[in-house]
Amino acid sequence: MKRGLENYNNYCTRTGTKGVEVAPMFEPGDDVIVEWRGVTVGFLDKLCADVNVMLQDELNGGELTLAQLLEAGSWKGGREIAEVSRPNTKEPPILIDSDGTVF
Repeated sequence: MKRGLENYNNYCTRTGTKGVEVAPMFEPGDDVIVEWRGVTVGFLDKLCADVNVMLQDELNGGELTLAQLLEAGSWKGGREIAEVSRPNTKEPPILIDSDGTVF
C-alpha cells in the first residue's frame, strides 16, 4: 500500500497534477463499489491469515478473528490514514451514497 501511495505521489509531482481533491460518490450497486468491496473482502481474509502467522508467538496459540482485525486494525487504521491523507474530508478515497448500512 505504501509503495502504491508513493508511486501515486511521485506521478502527481512529475506531471504537476494535484491528484483527487474531492472524493467521487457512487451508489452501493455501482460496479466500482461492488468490485472495491469484493477486493477488500479478499484482501482482509488474506491479511487476517498473515497477521495470525506473524503473531503466532504473541498470541500463544490463539488467533485473531476477522472481526477483531476489522475493529482493531483495518477500520481504525483506515480512519487514521484518511485523516492524514485527506485532512479536509477524513473520508475514504471514494464515497458510497448510503444510509450507513452498507459495509
